[in-house]
Amino acid sequence: AVADAAAIGVERKGHEEIWLAVTARTALPEADLIAACRAYGIAVARVVPVAAIPRSDMGKIDRIRLKREILD
Repeated sequence: AVADAAAIGVERKGHEEIWLAVTARTALPEADLIAACRAYGIAVARVVPVAAIPRSDMGKIDRIRLKREILD
């Protein structure tokens, strides 16, 4: 099961893709997560497992830090 998730836009090959960062309680196949997102009309190109979704002091997702962590 997914414990937390955040979507970010990543520039790839001249266009922006949606990547989904997830923290999972159990192992989940990437294809299953992508299919579940597409069922809701969200075209996720890639799922990236992360230890934790970074948040600001106010509890909002820190997308800049998340993107830096994923791409580095």
